[in-house]
Amino acid sequence: MNGEQQGQTFKYKLAGISTLIGQVVSMDEWAEMFKVPHRKKPGQYLTGKDIQKIIGPVESKSWDPDLFRDFTHVVNVAQEAMQAAGLGPNDIDVVMVASSTPYEVQLDYDSFRLMRALGIPDHIPPLQLAAGCAGMGRALSLAARLQAKNILVVTYEVSSLYMVSPIYRYNSVHPLRDSLWASPALFSDGIAAIVLRQHDDAQGYSLYSRDSLSFGDEAGFEDPLIHYPGGGGLNPPGVERNEELSCYAMAGEQTKRYYAKGMKLNHLGLAQYNSNYYNEVARIYTHQASPNMVESYIEQYCHETQVEQGKFSTHARRYGNLVIPSTLKLIHDDLKENKLHSGDDIAVLVVGAGPERGAFLIGIE
Repeated sequence: MNGEQQGQTFKYKLAGISTLIGQVVSMDEWAEMFKVPHRKKPGQYLTGKDIQKIIGPVESKSWDPDLFRDFTHVVNVAQEAMQAAGLGPNDIDVVMVASSTPYEVQLDYDSFRLMRALGIPDHIPPLQLAAGCAGMGRALSLAARLQAKNILVVTYEVSSLYMVSPIYRYNSVHPLRDSLWASPALFSDGIAAIVLRQHDDAQGYSLYSRDSLSFGDEAGFEDPLIHYPGGGGLNPPGVERNEELSCYAMAGEQTKRYYAKGMKLNHLGLAQYNSNYYNEVARIYTHQASPNMVESYIEQYCHETQVEQGKFSTHARRYGNLVIPSTLKLIHDDLKENKLHSGDDIAVLVVGAGPERGAFLIGIE
């Protein structure tokens, strides 16, 4: 795992941010609402404690289909991030929209709808990223290649709208049918938006990898981590089994393996650029995949670098996996709680389905 990883410097700072989560329900409340059949006890359902024994100590989650069914909330969060940066629609040069759970699946319609509502001029083309948990890594890698003054990145995960269907509980067709219920149990609802503003004195750095040709010192990583075989051209809407195949299913063991090594490769890539980055940044943010994976990684990271665990923030136990918005929610909360201030530098390390991973260093305006 010592191979050189290529990255890019960039001249952006974080100029504005806004986030929104839904109603936070306990795992016991969620289990009562969702009613996952207990495979070993016919006629009974998994309790919150049963679920925690399997997916880890997720104590509660953001789960609010009634709230997130309204696309206006995505627009409002984007507007708040722009306002925080002191920008109007005519000041935005690039708009990126990143989600694994779009409201409309065809032709990047979410982006068109959002940009129309924000009043973004028609000559600005949409850039929509169908990305999982590493979406911010991909977005910052793309931003590093651009010559734009102001970039708006909007991301949201409306997991409850996708996963409220009974096919997650009673599926006999999907290749990972026995574990389908784990996705709605772990994934949560959230919206986040940031504005990146160009600064001549910025010292940003971004690295990104799909790990499909090689994965550190081994062959490329082939498992996509999230399996969703329905809804596309191979299993289009209306054909037999399409509905049963249109489910997000996690490849649990492969996800654990990719997270552990992918996060280590992210750290090594940042350290190749700046061997002391973890001491120089004010805060370090990692994707909140699950409590067990996050807390284990932070403990290992701190042991190897001697960084205090207080430099990290986590919320996987409280919110579950917010997917792309997870790290942005951490950053936003730290700003509101004065744990992070203007002029600070931060490090962000993420991995996700695809597979893909990324990490970046960025300053707070």
